[in-house]
Amino acid sequence: MHDAFEALVALEKLPLFIECIATWESSLFVGTRTGVLLVYSIKEISGDSRLEVELKRPMKSFSKKPIAQLDVVGVLGIFISLSDGLIGIYDLETCTPRGQLQTSRGANCFAVRVQPAASGKGHNVFLCVSVRRRLEIYQWNSKEGQFLPFGADLNLPDTAKVITWCGDSICVGFKKEYTMVKVSGGALTELFPTGRHDPVIVSLDHGDVALGKDEMSICINREGKPTQKQALVWSDPPFALERVEPYIIGLLPKVVEVRTLEPRMLVQSFSLDKARFICAGRDIYVASEHRVWRLQPVELKAQITQLVQDKQFELALNLAKRVQESKRDNRERIAEVRHLQAFHLFTQHRFEDCLKIYSELNTDVKYVIGLFPGLLPNEFRKTLKYPAAP
Repeated sequence: MHDAFEALVALEKLPLFIECIATWESSLFVGTRTGVLLVYSIKEISGDSRLEVELKRPMKSFSKKPIAQLDVVGVLGIFISLSDGLIGIYDLETCTPRGQLQTSRGANCFAVRVQPAASGKGHNVFLCVSVRRRLEIYQWNSKEGQFLPFGADLNLPDTAKVITWCGDSICVGFKKEYTMVKVSGGALTELFPTGRHDPVIVSLDHGDVALGKDEMSICINREGKPTQKQALVWSDPPFALERVEPYIIGLLPKVVEVRTLEPRMLVQSFSLDKARFICAGRDIYVASEHRVWRLQPVELKAQITQLVQDKQFELALNLAKRVQESKRDNRERIAEVRHLQAFHLFTQHRFEDCLKIYSELNTDVKYVIGLFPGLLPNEFRKTLKYPAAP
């Protein structure tokens, strides 16, 4: 394992009970049990492991009921809230109301989908709202400046506990099972039981999702078909998940775990007392009822160094491709990691895999021959430098 994140305290001993969190750029939105909305500006202090936290807007009369859910739609300059069964739309900068979805009264959860417009200009934004045993679909109308109904309501066999967009479908977690619902036509495809715990869904790449079933997270595509041969297995059933490429972060009863899908491995495990909520945007936040932490990513170069030392080359290569640097420097970084990987494969007697990488790197043939004893003159072989004795 290695350290992918460092947990920094952002808020502590908050006198209000936290019910949900959301983030956008440097702002953190905190929804509370009493209906108070707190908006903070949180910035790093250069050269320090502390954060500079400023309460920008204490919205004491935001709602009379608990704020159950918050989500930010940055491309529209709005955020969406769910409180007292009603969806509210608010200005992102001023927090002033911009409307309510009166037809969605009785809502218990919602999900937002943002996709680039076919014209290449702007975005199409869709909102799915769960209301009792149906799903209501809305699309943002830029001329009207509000969400308008998009198609007929979609009927469900039960009340959804959690919903997530999965391409042009909605993945629904009921109390006992998961179901995929086609937005066009409303066709239902039953997936599999949720197990002994509440449903948990997290969005992945390309419209895929991961669904929780006890200690497992099962990855499926928008057709409901598994995309991985094996499920991702946690040490305990997670009750919240967040995707932060290339990691999946899970909140478990006693610890926070960081894992990867490719390769499938546990990267990090640490304790955050009674953590319940997680959100990610530019920054990543985890919250308990009275405390908030920022999960600060460890510098990629430091992670790569540690992974190479631990012989975890697949993940090291994944991270190396993400380092922000010139194309030339990045090619050299990736080549260096692959060179070390090839040498490690040689020491494991995986000669075919080793030689394949050396061939792709156009490695000097004399260097490769020198890996095998007795094939090169000793004096010449001494001039070749290897990571360790072959």
